[in-house]
Amino acid sequence: MADDPTLGEGYHRRSATYDRPLRLFPIEEPPLRELIEELPPGRVLDAACGTGRHATYLAARGHEVVGVDQSGDMLAIARSKLPGASFHHGSLTDLPLADRSVDAAVCALALVHVPDLGAALGELARVLRPGGRLLVSDVHPMLVLLGWQASSQPGPASVDSCGSTATSRPPTQRPLPRAACDSAPCRSRPSPPKPW
Repeated sequence: MADDPTLGEGYHRRSATYDRPLRLFPIEEPPLRELIEELPPGRVLDAACGTGRHATYLAARGHEVVGVDQSGDMLAIARSKLPGASFHHGSLTDLPLADRSVDAAVCALALVHVPDLGAALGELARVLRPGGRLLVSDVHPMLVLLGWQASSQPGPASVDSCGSTATSRPPTQRPLPRAACDSAPCRSRPSPPKPW
């Protein structure tokens, strides 16, 4: 459809307003930030960094931040927030970083947009040093199985028990692995009441 923008076009349109309060951010940030606070200071990749939402939090905690995003518009905003950080144009399936070059990686609300999860996770593993940590937040895999996908377009949203929001979209990728939602914050949240 002509009215259905590509992911890149959607983020181009949203870049100027992306940092405004979104329903998802107050739900997603607290558990991810708890995990970030456990990281010892080091070199951390903010993969699909967008406007630097998590990069600024990482830098404030003494980390050397490396950000990667496919949107030039988003990167320009991230660079203006953190001029001392290193931001690169690139994709999750072809990270512009050397092997074993980061102590940890954060990938927030981005894997749902990637058709080949194996390639993206392989790239994240490639750039992590031995013993490095990967912190991921994303929409619940059950929503993907049901044909829901995170979208850069406004629309009706639902919140699942893992604290993720998604808008109704046709299924465009394979489902996330079951282990994708096996984090402590996700397991500790009560399930929402059943609709029946």
